[in-house]
Amino acid sequence: MILKDSDGKTMCVGEETLLVFLDETGNELLNDPKMPVFGLGGLIVEHRKYFSNVEQPWHEIKNSKFGGFDKPLHASELISPSDQQIKALNNFFLTNDFGRFAVVCSNQITNETTHSIVEIICAQLWSTIKEVANKMSWTDILILIEENKKLRSSLESQFLSKNLYNNSTKINFQYYTHLKDPKFAGLEVADFIIHTAGRQARNDCVSQKPTKASPSVKADLKPDFQNVFFCGSNNHYFYIDKVKSKF
Repeated sequence: MILKDSDGKTMCVGEETLLVFLDETGNELLNDPKMPVFGLGGLIVEHRKYFSNVEQPWHEIKNSKFGGFDKPLHASELISPSDQQIKALNNFFLTNDFGRFAVVCSNQITNETTHSIVEIICAQLWSTIKEVANKMSWTDILILIEENKKLRSSLESQFLSKNLYNNSTKINFQYYTHLKDPKFAGLEVADFIIHTAGRQARNDCVSQKPTKASPSVKADLKPDFQNVFFCGSNNHYFYIDKVKSKF
């Protein structure tokens, strides 16, 4: 696979590369009364499985239910989906094998540290990526996140300062911003994953009942959240409600 980032830099991705697609929900100031949350999340998959488990099936449902694989498909713009469209989306997430993850918080978070919301989310996100990655087979890792001029510098400073090791060997790690491309499914799928997590976080915020990583009672979970995050063992969702300082 050959990719080109938002700055025009070309990169070649090998078969053993672990692909991580990231998108955000809400805003880091937590000041939107309609969506008082912020989070990052998306999908993680080995490159050798990307086309069969992500891109091909995503293109198939777009061709059959959403007007063509080359048409943009964004979760926030899907206002009144038909029953067939909902069924197709649910089937995609229930039947295809790739990791999903999200780390979110709301304006009700108690932050007892000097770290910013972005720093807190990125720290937990990095820990989550490492946890999911350790269950997969790979040699290097590539993180792709949708171009966001407002967040770009802070996200780059967070991710580019991280190190990743596998059996004491330092792993080649790359981070790139990328423009959404309807023909390149990864970021569109990440958009649906983090949008679903954001809606669940908003629900948790309103109900004041944070969803646990593996809740035994699912009565408060939205159906789309269950379909995305409770269909496999390699899925992780974190709602951060309190951060304490270390002594």
